[in-house]
Amino acid sequence: MSTDTEVAALRASEARLHEAQRLAGLGSWTFDIPSKRFTASPTLASIFGIDLGSLANGIDSYMEIVHPDDRAAVGAALSAAMDARIRSAETEFRIVRPDGTVRWIASRAEWTFTPDGRPLMGTGTLQDLTDRRVLEQQLRQAQKLEAVGRLAGGIAHDFNNLLTVMTSYTDLALSQLAPDQTLYSDLLEIRRAAERAAALTRQLLAFSKKQVTTPTVVDPNTVIRHAENMLRRLVGESVTLRTDLRSLSTSFVDAGQLEQVLLNLAVNARDAMPTGGTVTVATRDVDVVDKSIAVRPGRYIMISVIDEGSGMTEETRARLFEPFFTTKEPGRGTGLGLPTVYGIVTQAGGDIRVTTDLGKGSRFDVYLPSTAQLRATAARSRRERPPSSETRGTVLLAEDEDAVRRLVVRALETAGFVVLPAADGQAALELAASYEGEIDIVVTDVVMPRLGGAALVDELRRTRPRVSALLMSGYAGDAELRESVERGEAPFLEKPFGADDVVRAVRRVLDLREASGGKRV
Repeated sequence: MSTDTEVAALRASEARLHEAQRLAGLGSWTFDIPSKRFTASPTLASIFGIDLGSLANGIDSYMEIVHPDDRAAVGAALSAAMDARIRSAETEFRIVRPDGTVRWIASRAEWTFTPDGRPLMGTGTLQDLTDRRVLEQQLRQAQKLEAVGRLAGGIAHDFNNLLTVMTSYTDLALSQLAPDQTLYSDLLEIRRAAERAAALTRQLLAFSKKQVTTPTVVDPNTVIRHAENMLRRLVGESVTLRTDLRSLSTSFVDAGQLEQVLLNLAVNARDAMPTGGTVTVATRDVDVVDKSIAVRPGRYIMISVIDEGSGMTEETRARLFEPFFTTKEPGRGTGLGLPTVYGIVTQAGGDIRVTTDLGKGSRFDVYLPSTAQLRATAARSRRERPPSSETRGTVLLAEDEDAVRRLVVRALETAGFVVLPAADGQAALELAASYEGEIDIVVTDVVMPRLGGAALVDELRRTRPRVSALLMSGYAGDAELRESVERGEAPFLEKPFGADDVVRAVRRVLDLREASGGKRV
């Protein structure tokens, strides 16, 4: 007969076991097969979202909680273990809690049998895998999108070089023709087509998070109010636009890109409701702790765009942010709208969560970090002096793309500059070392073989500390460089550009240097 001390020790041991199970998210159970008696630990009941009394019907109550789509597989695994006298088995399945939430469970069971092979007892554990599965899914999606983003950014980089040549030489040809000439209108159409192509590359760069932005402290509610009339025209007369703006926080984001996010989400909502409905744009301040949202815990602004449309399947939802994936009819979309949204939001340090059901509409929740979360201050205002048409100087040019280099040389020499062209950063350094005159500015591509643009500027300033710099690229992939540009520390010319653009940019940098008393820019 147990003493009171032994009973107390046993209870204390059970309490420690239950506490350890709670901390590990691990539930345990036993199933006495002859008596059909099923017992479970408090942690198992917590995982299932029920009280222990709800398991009064034993294994039947247990099976009722298993997801309907997984119930047959779990029952078959149990029967197979009994028939084949398998002593150990592991499986994963879903459960549906009473509140409707679905959780992923990992089960491990050990079975004992009588000498003649009849099943006698089962003992096992259950562990909630949902958070781990969410993180694994996020990692797989992030890796896939990162790989596609690198490809998209690389394509955009090369394509921007080609577009720069096309638009700039078209501009040069247009400048030598009269507007009433037939060739002039033909060239103008080529120029417009190149501009449309440039817009596509900007979308690819936004998706791949390689687009240079100019973030400032922005009130999302103000951006939404300014865009409201445009959004109403965009969704059309058959769709009602409703706003519910309650956020009081600001965020550090590019206002133009935030407007682009709103436009793309509004178009997506409109297209989901071809017969009409209501689109709601709402804002809230939220404290994010949910692991399904791929951001650090903290204070965020949630911008929601909610439609009453047809909804999506899980397969469609999983592919929403892949470039060129679209469910629209041919000719009605490029498949770059939502990938652009994804790139803009994640580059700003946020995330997007999509909830949808077939026939019940969709909800896009955009999470942007508040300025309190980022501990950011308002970006300084940027005021540019009008460029002077009389500014001249010596330009060291580093550009590895031959056609672009020839174009820039022609544009700058036509404008009166002395140009020292080089095919890469190392060649530019060697050219500068052999040049005895003053070099006013180095104009350099960012991504080049042997020596990139940022490294070229650093090396050149060791021997020519007063030289100014202008960086060019359609693919600002270097994080440090991008941050430097966004802080306004490095003048930047985005590809594709026209001949006049590069001349204006060089003049602007030199004008700023003159205005600052000769200090480099």
